[in-house]
Amino acid sequence: MNTNGETTYGIAEFIGDARKIMEVEGGITDREAAVGQLEPLLQRALHGPGWTDPQYATIVDGGRPGFRYYTNADGSLNIYGVLFRPEHPTPTHDHVT
Repeated sequence: MNTNGETTYGIAEFIGDARKIMEVEGGITDREAAVGQLEPLLQRALHGPGWTDPQYATIVDGGRPGFRYYTNADGSLNIYGVLFRPEHPTPTHDHVT
């Protein structure tokens, strides 16, 4: 809760909602609709807490610090973030989307 007594919405809540949307039995049949549902939730979560919690910290892409928030068992849902720093270029890579 924030100081106004309102419930905050951050990464933990986004993970829960993303799982409800993406991990439906039988898989996603309409990816565009799923993205349409996820987009406003992510926008809301970006202003909330938890993004830099140490429990999510990891090292990715050859030493680049980042955060792995959630990966399901079959790898079909990955929620992660990478820290981009000045003077550290991003190598060519594949987002596997």
